[in-house]
Amino acid sequence: MTKEDSVHGFIGGYIIIEIIEQSRKNAWSTLYKTPSENVDWKLLTTSLDEELDILLRKMIATGYGHALVLDKDKPVSPIGLLDIAKFFLYSGVSDNLEDITIGQLGSSPIVSVPPESTILQAVSTMIEKRVRRLLVKDKVLSDRSLIKALMTYPWLSKLRDSTEETLNSPLTALPATVFHKPSRALPSEGLSKGLSLLLDAEAKCLLVDGQIATPWDLVVKPIKQ
Repeated sequence: MTKEDSVHGFIGGYIIIEIIEQSRKNAWSTLYKTPSENVDWKLLTTSLDEELDILLRKMIATGYGHALVLDKDKPVSPIGLLDIAKFFLYSGVSDNLEDITIGQLGSSPIVSVPPESTILQAVSTMIEKRVRRLLVKDKVLSDRSLIKALMTYPWLSKLRDSTEETLNSPLTALPATVFHKPSRALPSEGLSKGLSLLLDAEAKCLLVDGQIATPWDLVVKPIKQ
């Protein structure tokens, strides 16, 4: 979100699904009228010369998995956990943490919904369980992929013209590209293997013995060890 060459915050998919879940019958009108400054996430910043360890500790303190890189107060680019995951893996940093296994890092229980669930039921489940990813059969539906679909033609027109009917459509009506395949890993596997599997996965997450491991688990949690 920019104004006069400055960045004030990030808007994520989870914030948008919260608006949809709360408004329901008039979701389109609410989305259209809501000022972006009312729904953006706090802006976490870092500089080009700031050490990565400091940025990760800022993320731990705030709970945010993204930041904006600045060069003398001028925005350069965003940086997220997947960017850091790539650095950890390809620079060899994760090789120095091989005594840490995926199982030691901890993860969250998998939350699943049946394919015949409606879009609104999926959104409500995300909000109720405070998760950004749902397992639908053998693939993952994320808040980001769902919002991307709903904000693209023809779903955007459907949401505008018939909000309630659209939200009560089954997940099976969504394009197949909305659902992404996760990777599977063993709790005993090391961090480098976990990062490699994570980055290779369409869904950018791992299924580990009934649990789901996210970029936060594999990038931020090792710093806490």
